[in-house]
Amino acid sequence: MHTQRLANTAGTITERIGELLSTWITILDAGGTVVANTRTTAGNGWHSSDGSAGTYLEMYLSLDGQPARLVMGEPHNTESANKDLVRALVESVVKQETAYADVDDQYAAKNRLVASLVGLEQQDEKSLLREARQLKAELDRPRVVMLLEVGRYLFKTSSPGGVPEGRIEARVRVVLHAIDRFFSERGDAICGYIAPGQIAILRASGSSDLRAWIRNGDLLRYGENWASLQAAKESAMALLAHLDGEIGQASCISVGRQYSGLQGLAQSYADAQLAMQAGSCLSEVGPSERVYSIDGMGLDGLTWIPDTALKIALAKRLLAPLDQDQELWRTLDTFFSENCSPGMAAHKLSLHRNSVSYRLDRVTGLVGLDPRKIDDALKIRLAMHISNRRSVRVAEPVFATLASGQIGTDGTSDKGSGTQLGYHLANYHFSVGQTLGS
Repeated sequence: MHTQRLANTAGTITERIGELLSTWITILDAGGTVVANTRTTAGNGWHSSDGSAGTYLEMYLSLDGQPARLVMGEPHNTESANKDLVRALVESVVKQETAYADVDDQYAAKNRLVASLVGLEQQDEKSLLREARQLKAELDRPRVVMLLEVGRYLFKTSSPGGVPEGRIEARVRVVLHAIDRFFSERGDAICGYIAPGQIAILRASGSSDLRAWIRNGDLLRYGENWASLQAAKESAMALLAHLDGEIGQASCISVGRQYSGLQGLAQSYADAQLAMQAGSCLSEVGPSERVYSIDGMGLDGLTWIPDTALKIALAKRLLAPLDQDQELWRTLDTFFSENCSPGMAAHKLSLHRNSVSYRLDRVTGLVGLDPRKIDDALKIRLAMHISNRRSVRVAEPVFATLASGQIGTDGTSDKGSGTQLGYHLANYHFSVGQTLGS
């Protein structure tokens, strides 16, 4: 009784040789049972020139450690076939496909391992570690999960019947090979095909990723999981550029944060999955973006993320650059409580209006958001309340004033601009109310 692996390998061999030599191929097991045949594998067999199915060549093989016999008809794509050359060609194809079968087995095992590590399949930690050792996958290094979407490449076809399963598997192998080549030059990664169109990459994080963050103090300010996320995003952008050259199809990728322990991989995967979902449906990400992460979701992230703890972490990460400057906090707080009016804030703080503008410019430089612009102001204000920066709810006069059109995007009186701000605010009103009520 032959194995399924033998049947798969034999089927690929008969198809390849049949196409190369335009003839029929049959492979039988030791008991004489047909394992694969071009007439059933490819859908149409070839016959010898006199119309019979005469045997041209017979060879004995070893496939998957089992004896097998290959029988073939006379090739029809050459005027005078040389049996020695045909035999050499057959041996070469058999050797290649047998090697590919071994690689495919390893990929299949790695797919299962990765799926288990990110929580899609249940397996105890001892079994995971044993499988990882067998596959030479190092799990003692901290890792982040990157989720690569390649469905457009895998399932592209002009045939109404769809892409054959074997062709999809071959394309998956092409992508996995390309990823392996990329990371072999830049660092360690474990990757696996875990769902239709999706490949999970467990990218190792190292001290080199955090060197720049340590130098400028951002590691202490943001924490290691946010710092490693930024390094992973840079790596993801480089990987997409590499894949563009390899498979010629636009792909997108999402990145999770780094968490400790094996269980942390499932958390990182949840981050990446959430970012991928957001990237496909939230307005702030935009269709031109191809690298998604939860810290790039903007106001949508603060209102759309269902996990309260993650929402708080995202808000704190947004405001972290201001942690060491109470002067800026006080200025921001006053600016918002005074209906985003620089003049009123300056009066309340006993400062010149230019001093308030200078401080708001510093806020913009530190967090990348301008509190004098409606969308940025909403993000900052919402982040302040989610992260408990203030003990009171959002100051209703701020939103009432914005909606009524009394201030413009720069905080000055401008009814035209304010009306537009009120329109934008209305789009966010429901989700903001839900967030603050949680």
